[in-house]
Amino acid sequence: MSLNNHIHSVYTGNIKNSKPVNLHRLGHTLKDIKQPDEATMMQIELIRNEKDEEKRARLKWKLKTYTPAIVCHEYRRYENIVNFSGLLPLDFDKLPSRLYAIEFKEMLFKTYPYIYAVWLSASAHGVRAFVHIPIVETPEQYKAHYRAIKKIMGVYTGFDMAPQNAVLPLFQSHDPNLLYRTEAEMFTKTYYEPITPPRPIVPIQCEDKQTQHVVNIVTSAISKINDNGHPQLRAISYALGGYIGAGYISYFDAHNLIYDLIETNSYLKLKQNVYKQTAKTMLNQGQSQPLYL
Repeated sequence: MSLNNHIHSVYTGNIKNSKPVNLHRLGHTLKDIKQPDEATMMQIELIRNEKDEEKRARLKWKLKTYTPAIVCHEYRRYENIVNFSGLLPLDFDKLPSRLYAIEFKEMLFKTYPYIYAVWLSASAHGVRAFVHIPIVETPEQYKAHYRAIKKIMGVYTGFDMAPQNAVLPLFQSHDPNLLYRTEAEMFTKTYYEPITPPRPIVPIQCEDKQTQHVVNIVTSAISKINDNGHPQLRAISYALGGYIGAGYISYFDAHNLIYDLIETNSYLKLKQNVYKQTAKTMLNQGQSQPLYL
């Protein structure tokens, strides 16, 4: 399949607007990156000269974005995916230097023939790439390819798992030395996590209805997480910390509850150590802001 057969959605230069404005073929997107318009080049230059990470992020939010893995109907959500494009984006972030990023870019392109294109990120301290995969039909099939590519690419500095989320926007960049091939081999490997029986949750002995209500709220909220885990878990754990501060549940019981729920959630358990650390941090922070039922 040639690069011009991969079609995906494009979004306006406003990260808050998640409604697609157009469709691009891969060749069009690569031209955007290699030769953007003057306004975009000026914006990217501002990003590359900005040292403050928060300010740099705000500048990036004004760039055009793409969802290279999918065509999306209406808003950028899983339920609005029309079809997959046959592309899998890679993200290597916060690399040691621009020179390191340039050399790493060249190594990736020479080493992996299933990479269509590779270029410097908007900050120039990261590398982005497109891998050629089969056109899948479901998010789980897409993630299976992503988990397989992680086993290869995960050894490299800066590898970021975020693009396993097919609706994650990719910011436009500028790299006149973008490397690409018109035909790429297809990466067909997949990896599915082995199915293990869930560990039974030891129920908390609730002394009153308010404690039971807190347990029910948290259990229900965690059960709904099947993607984009960190922001949801942070909010839930912070609220649980607030319930600790309000005296509805002990820290010991809350800690055990959130850990049990992470271990038995099919999505969170894949990176349970990371999510447990997030939960613990937010439990501690939430206690300073009591939350009353």
